[in-house]
Amino acid sequence: MGCIYKRGTRLWIRFKGPDGRWTQQKTSHLVGSEAKARKLLMEVEANIEAGAEFADAGSGPITVARYAQKWLGDRESLGLADWSGDAARLKNHVLPSIGTLRLDEVRPRHLVEMVRTLRGSAKLAPKTIYNVYSTLKALFRDAKIGDLLIGDSPTILTKYQLGENVDKDPEWRGTARYTRAELEILISDERIPIDRRVFYALEGIGGLRLGEVAGLRFRHHDAGLSPLGGILVATSYDTGRTKTRQPRRMPVHPTLAAILAEWRLSGWVEMMGRQPTLDDLIVPMPPEHAARRREG
Repeated sequence: MGCIYKRGTRLWIRFKGPDGRWTQQKTSHLVGSEAKARKLLMEVEANIEAGAEFADAGSGPITVARYAQKWLGDRESLGLADWSGDAARLKNHVLPSIGTLRLDEVRPRHLVEMVRTLRGSAKLAPKTIYNVYSTLKALFRDAKIGDLLIGDSPTILTKYQLGENVDKDPEWRGTARYTRAELEILISDERIPIDRRVFYALEGIGGLRLGEVAGLRFRHHDAGLSPLGGILVATSYDTGRTKTRQPRRMPVHPTLAAILAEWRLSGWVEMMGRQPTLDDLIVPMPPEHAARRREG
């Protein structure tokens, strides 16, 4: 445990550094502000302890890139659905700019410069920039929780630095929807493989997200419920959770029910070469596609 002491009108703190040696450091607090100095000392010691637990022998300082690698690994192990998206945003837009900086030395001005570069490239939509910043904000929040930061997080930017969160093309959103005629084509046109038509029907008629359809199994579909059958939406892809982490039951429209019934009786069997079980995915990857992916 370190200590605080005074030199003239200023308070100093004394603590053991990462190398085990005692270190003295002047604070910005004057005599009479011992409580604030004590709080600073506790934060410094917690930061040193957290850094020692995080770092492997001879691995060097905790840079943004090093912490990001561990942070992404933790998010993957927790089964968070968008960890791969976070990884892409950090790799493509954050680490090239601030990856080599020490985690505890990143300042708001570094982030301002990073965002200015992203905005100046004119390649990213404003929403994408906000998504990048949101990922970075979560990373520094968890670093603060883990005592790897002293003081406040540098992610304090506002819309004046980030820009307005608006569509890059103001006319795009009004056209970003399928018409009824287009949806009918997607779920019935025989030029489209039947497994894709079933997938599109679950999305278009059922209103499921892509990941929710991908993780849907036959046990989640109860055709015997009255007056309409029901689907339990409980997972995104195969993570065991939806994006909101809240399962929900969805009534099955008669058109969707007919599509699912025909698919289970004939289409699924023809594609997979066997009868489906309750634990099988409703829309699995076709065997030939899965084989190509394994070869790749």
